[in-house]
Amino acid sequence: MKNELVKIINDIGHTDLSRNRKPQNGDKEKFSELFNRLKKYDEISQSNRYDLLSIPPAIKMVLKIFPHKYCKNNSLKEKILRAFVITIIPGANENQDNLVSMYLDSYYPFQTYCGYFVYDLNRRSKKLFNKKEFFNLTDDEKTRVINNALNGRELTRRLYKGAILMAQVSYYGAVYDEERGCPLIDFPGRNNGYNKEEIAYPYSSKLFDKELSLDGHPW
Repeated sequence: MKNELVKIINDIGHTDLSRNRKPQNGDKEKFSELFNRLKKYDEISQSNRYDLLSIPPAIKMVLKIFPHKYCKNNSLKEKILRAFVITIIPGANENQDNLVSMYLDSYYPFQTYCGYFVYDLNRRSKKLFNKKEFFNLTDDEKTRVINNALNGRELTRRLYKGAILMAQVSYYGAVYDEERGCPLIDFPGRNNGYNKEEIAYPYSSKLFDKELSLDGHPW
């Protein structure tokens, strides 16, 4: 809880409460009030009363104040993510291998917040469409859910824009399947069998402009 508290303090702009300067009047009160709020949030996270308080998304994400099935149930998480990707990339095959691998890859920071992301998708879906799961919506309904989030709070917009960009980079760039490429945009993948004349100009160095200087500086 202590490490989570320090992280949240840093995120909301009270970094100096924990380091870099001498305590000022009122710091103890601010810290105590914040700690009590976080303690209350933490208690809620251990129960099923997730919607009793209007908790900022940043705190929900860091303290994981949402149903933990969205973190632990990998099949549910992947099902929602696949429904998200085929919505923002029309023509994508929902059953394609590695369709959502980038979201679950620990190399990318998004993986830490993936559980919250799928929870938020499903929460908005149920709120807008009479408790229907996101993956059971029509394409138009899914689009409305995503647009609802993109018109939400700044942090939520950043999360969704990041998720959209990751899907596009992963799918169109064939990040996890470079041999296959991306047939949807006629990208054949890595060079398999193309000769040099087919993929580059012969004597391409002759097409380059002359250098201004030997070291790259014009003077």
